[in-house]
Amino acid sequence: MKCDEIQNTEALLNQNNQNTITTLSTDTFTQSIEKRGCRRPGGQKGHPGFTLNMSEYPGEIITYQLYKCKHCGNSLLNTKVKKYEKRQKFDIIINQNVIEYRIEIKKCTYCDSISKADFPENIIKRTQYGSRVLAIAVYLRNFQLIPYERISRALQDFFGLKITVATIINAENKCFYNLKGVTNNIKSRLIRENVINCDETDINLNGRKHHCHVISTEKLTLYFHHRNRGHKAMKKMGVLPKYRGIVVHDFWKPYFKYKNCEHAVCNVHILRGCLNIHFSFG
Repeated sequence: MKCDEIQNTEALLNQNNQNTITTLSTDTFTQSIEKRGCRRPGGQKGHPGFTLNMSEYPGEIITYQLYKCKHCGNSLLNTKVKKYEKRQKFDIIINQNVIEYRIEIKKCTYCDSISKADFPENIIKRTQYGSRVLAIAVYLRNFQLIPYERISRALQDFFGLKITVATIINAENKCFYNLKGVTNNIKSRLIRENVINCDETDINLNGRKHHCHVISTEKLTLYFHHRNRGHKAMKKMGVLPKYRGIVVHDFWKPYFKYKNCEHAVCNVHILRGCLNIHFSFG
């Protein structure tokens, strides 16, 4: 069973769009590494457990027959089965699936002209990777944050598919292009919200400091990458210039350039400032 992220990405890649797409910057979001505490290995107290439940629809059933009684040795070949005891093993199948598409070419008996049937709209090359393969690659890159080269190596090791980094980036760009409608919808909904939360954080792009801006509510989140941390990026993001509600932020000066909305400072930053004052004068 495919996870929702891969299935959604595959649906995006299946959309038929042959327009030229501007190359998306290959920014790498850095992950903060949590400091390890002194907790014992394994599940912690209060942590919800997980049970692997039996499937009602196994893909394969293997039955082991009982030929003789284990107590007296009597033959049981013709004895009716009283019941079965079941155990299940969950595994995955790693295999290529090559689908060949053929179109008919015929000569008209009336006008002697040659005609061809049509290939499916998403089959545009003589050989190409399917949307499922590309969806997995994009999922590994953008959700699991695995480097391009390692994704390429993993797909080759697991499936024997030699997918280049450029192919993965092109698949990302296609998803990016097809998500423009979703992004614009999130922006328009954020502009109508009564309260929004804004923040920005450093990200590493090929060894250079860039910034990831975020605007969110309980149900909406918009990320935006830009080299600039301040007003220039906020303006290009396209939400704050049109916003008229309450903006909660970290007291970063560029937010106050927007006069048509109210400003509220994040409580965490207020407490942090109070602690600094306390320790400074304490």
